[in-house]
Amino acid sequence: MRSSIVTVSLMESCTDADSVNATEWAKMGGWVGSAMCSTSLSAADIGTSNRRRMYIAFDNYGCNATLFDELESKYEYLRTTKNEEEYCNVALRPNVTAFVQGIAFEESNVDCNVAQYLFKVTLTLTLTLTLTLTLTLTP
Repeated sequence: MRSSIVTVSLMESCTDADSVNATEWAKMGGWVGSAMCSTSLSAADIGTSNRRRMYIAFDNYGCNATLFDELESKYEYLRTTKNEEEYCNVALRPNVTAFVQGIAFEESNVDCNVAQYLFKVTLTLTLTLTLTLTLTLTP
């Protein structure tokens, strides 16, 4: 028996979020990461135009903008501290609850990169996966 995957199509791609060829999905992910988890104010400043585009993408992809705003404010300490001990203090990390397809995921002392991922998986719209599988049966 032989099987082969003919096509796999995901909304995410290997294109860097900063590339002019990046999809709006990839760019949104880059903006979310920068705005929420950057460790400096200048790196977190994605600009007014990009912030507006990010919120438009939130609408297009069914993202919870309120959750993003809450998470961004909870990780403000990452952008304002100059103290490495404060930056690395696990006790300062917020607890995060995210609902994915109606199921609550609660985590304590969540690293910002994990919170960023949790935010992205709370999409209300279903991301599409197109998979074509060809099977050839031989006697």
